[in-house]
Amino acid sequence: MKTATWAQIRAGAPRLIASSIAIILSVGFVVGTLALSASFNKTIATAVAAPLEHASVQVKGDRPAKDLAAVRGADHVKAADAVRQSYVGARIDGQRTNAEITSLPDKELRWQKLESGTWPSTPKQITLDKSSAANFHAKVGSTITVMKTTIDRRAQSVNETPVRVTVSGITENAGSVLSAGMVTATMTDAGRSSLDRDPAVNGILVASDGASDSAVSASVSHALDKAGLDASVQTHDQALDASVKQVTGNSDLLTMVVLVFATISLFVAAIVIANTFAVLVAQRTRELALLRCVGASKSQVRRSVYTEAFTTGFLASVIGVLAGYGLAAGVAALSSTGSTGIGLTAPSPNIAHIAIGIVAGVVVTMVAAMMPARRATKVRPVAAMRPVDSVPASSHAGVVRLCIAAVLIAGGSALLVAGALGAGLAAGLPGGVICFVGVLLASSLLVPLAVRGVGSLIAFTGVPGRLAAANAIRNPGRTATTAAALLIGVTLVTTVMVGATSVRGSLVSEVNDKRPVDLIVSTDHGMTAAQTASIRGADHVRDSTVVHGDRQKVGDSHLTLLGLETGTLDRVVHSDKLTPGNSQVIVNPGTAEQLHVQDGDSVPVGPEQRDLTVDVKSQAPDGSALVTAGTLHAMDADAPATQVWLRIDPSLSASDIQDMSSSITKDVPDANVSGGAAERAAYGQVISTMMLVVVGLLAIAVVIALVGVGNTLALSVMERRRESALLRAMGLTKGQLRGMLGLESILVAAVAALLGIGFGVFYGWAGTGAITSSSDLPTLLVIPWGQFGIVLAVAVLAGLIASILPARRATKLTPVEGMSMD
Repeated sequence: MKTATWAQIRAGAPRLIASSIAIILSVGFVVGTLALSASFNKTIATAVAAPLEHASVQVKGDRPAKDLAAVRGADHVKAADAVRQSYVGARIDGQRTNAEITSLPDKELRWQKLESGTWPSTPKQITLDKSSAANFHAKVGSTITVMKTTIDRRAQSVNETPVRVTVSGITENAGSVLSAGMVTATMTDAGRSSLDRDPAVNGILVASDGASDSAVSASVSHALDKAGLDASVQTHDQALDASVKQVTGNSDLLTMVVLVFATISLFVAAIVIANTFAVLVAQRTRELALLRCVGASKSQVRRSVYTEAFTTGFLASVIGVLAGYGLAAGVAALSSTGSTGIGLTAPSPNIAHIAIGIVAGVVVTMVAAMMPARRATKVRPVAAMRPVDSVPASSHAGVVRLCIAAVLIAGGSALLVAGALGAGLAAGLPGGVICFVGVLLASSLLVPLAVRGVGSLIAFTGVPGRLAAANAIRNPGRTATTAAALLIGVTLVTTVMVGATSVRGSLVSEVNDKRPVDLIVSTDHGMTAAQTASIRGADHVRDSTVVHGDRQKVGDSHLTLLGLETGTLDRVVHSDKLTPGNSQVIVNPGTAEQLHVQDGDSVPVGPEQRDLTVDVKSQAPDGSALVTAGTLHAMDADAPATQVWLRIDPSLSASDIQDMSSSITKDVPDANVSGGAAERAAYGQVISTMMLVVVGLLAIAVVIALVGVGNTLALSVMERRRESALLRAMGLTKGQLRGMLGLESILVAAVAALLGIGFGVFYGWAGTGAITSSSDLPTLLVIPWGQFGIVLAVAVLAGLIASILPARRATKLTPVEGMSMD
């Protein structure tokens, strides 16, 4: 029996290629994820260790100034300094960016390595990290601009004042991997504090006079206790471990999330493998029966199938492990070419990761082969000595499955609807899982019915179309299983698409309601006609309106009245809530409270104390009141233009808007730019990026499913060689045979895609409702029809491509050769 088994493995190796590809992709996904996670953690550990290079102890407390004074007086302390960091805007080589500026630490604790130039010695000097200097074409002696940040608490605004500083030195990139793409710089403490008087203090570093870390820790703790200060004291190793855990906590979560998608890929691969072995067992019915006739027992037949599955799973898993490490190495190498110039540490082989990959691949293959192996033992020695097209499933089992599916779909759908209507993710998430499990169980009925319905639409193509539709439902179980793998991937992809676009629509609607103006360019001193014209004529401006302002008495207070041109306002503003009537004044709730008025009250405004009706709207700006332009000019005909409201191109990214804002303010140096466009663009960019990442991860599962479609068709072609030869003998041309097989593959792929899109819309709507129900966001259903068209087109094209090799194999066989095969 062993000889027969190994002979069958060698002879049937080509039929297992698709199953092997599925395992290789899935295992490669798992191992690549684990290898990249380990590489990332190692890179982070190296970066975190940089500031602690010369520190024996790290101290963290709520009162850093007093802590530092106490620490410096402790025994065994050679030097101590606080790590003070400020995050400010900067302009280098004409480009706007953000900078992380660290006060230059004591030379005994300085971890930064100077590559060229000198350390800052005056408040007007700065060092830049090597990558940022290269990216922005800066060098020693260059002049750059950093922003001094001040907060106007009354106006609830942040103001920036440009400060020019000189680059005194260029440093290495050590530790800058944690800066999230920001420029990493150092200045003297006086220079940094002149920009930001409220820095982030990331602990106090302590250098030893030669004593052990534990001795320094004990003496520092004693000094802090003596001073009555409560602070955490950690040795070098303790601080390093804590910092690495803190920084890599989110990366561990990310790894788990990515592994969820890898698990989905393994599940889809299991479906492909199960279908492959089911077809192979059905095709080898006579061979298995012959083995039973010559004395093979049921257990030996079962072991034969398991041996074939184990061999396939093991060899494919080994290749998958190698592919995973190759992928990880490629990503690590590419990371070195990014804008930061900081690469991930090259991944190194890990026994645990290798074992996980091989065990996962083998277990999935063995589990997937269980049902086909069980079916193989049911072959009767004598009854199976004739050709059998397929082994029909038990009707009783089919009825039970459909009943269970109906219960799961009904219960899961009820939970989904409940989650969408207010119960939230606690009901929606398990509801989605339960419902989709029911859908998969019911696929044996849903898919053949859908294939039959869609197949009737291609009957007009003639004989190939009618034959393709008939062949697609000849074995409903096989067709359903093949489509189910693709159904999983397409459903998850479309769910993410609908959810992402709907949540983005909800967020945009919320931003447009609360901050209805895209960009507001404002100044306290007024703008000239030339300046307002320049702003209104800027690139990407769709429409605009000039707003005049003047300080006037409102009730017992003085406020800035903003006069709005109501005739043009609706073309600029996303909401009608900021449009005042001729006898109205719009204020926000805070200003209304300051004026001691409520919505609908009258309040005297202006020098003539004209009574206007108060309209309280949360969208109104702080410290100002909105009236019509006519109302303002009646009070002050010479009120200056203090603001320009802009409606801009909605397709601009957050960085484009930032660049646009910088460009606009060149002609108005003291202008401030605000508005909701940047926030709206940031939301859109984050959600689009997340959607692309998730769809990219799910694409692996879709690719595996499409491999399964081609595999099933290829095995089916082998199974139907005599039938195809008979059709050729009756006049079917090679082109018609290729067309028949192509349409059959397209039919299965298109039906799976259409069903997946339908379920995805429902799950996407329910998921969006569950997410937004726990917040104040409106629930909007946005259907991305264009993206659905791409999904369907890709499925159809992939189905066509999957049929090329099987069709080629079928057409190479002459009618005589095919009819002579047993």
